[in-house]
Amino acid sequence: MRSFVVSGTPESLDKVTQYVLETADEIGLPTKKAYGLRLAVDEIATNIVTHGYAAAGRQGDLVFSARVTPQEVHIFLEDTGITFDPRRACTIDSNLPSPAEQLLDNSLGIFLALNHVDDFSYEHKQGVNRSTFVVKRPSTINHQSIS
Repeated sequence: MRSFVVSGTPESLDKVTQYVLETADEIGLPTKKAYGLRLAVDEIATNIVTHGYAAAGRQGDLVFSARVTPQEVHIFLEDTGITFDPRRACTIDSNLPSPAEQLLDNSLGIFLALNHVDDFSYEHKQGVNRSTFVVKRPSTINHQSIS
């Protein structure tokens, strides 16, 4: 699959959506799965642009690539913004009275986005953040439900 690079600015976010939807269409991902993947990538990319670059006084690019296997599609998003693991934003402090209020105040978008993909991982190496979004392809889903 092709790589894709855009500047880490709000004006580039529509191109991000287009890249994800075109990738999903090229591999025949069902609409619901494509929507979930788009939602997840868009939310994380928006947070990188807003917080990782603009609010931190940094500039940089968003670098995308995809890997498709018979079982899954992987979208990789790399940036050089501030180090931030989106999974940590989704943790709930069970000692506080309302987990829902915690998410509303902090990271509901990230929580919803990461729940729309089958797997998400994050790593930071040599100044580069790498978010990986994984969605299972239909043949895998059908095979698993038959077993």
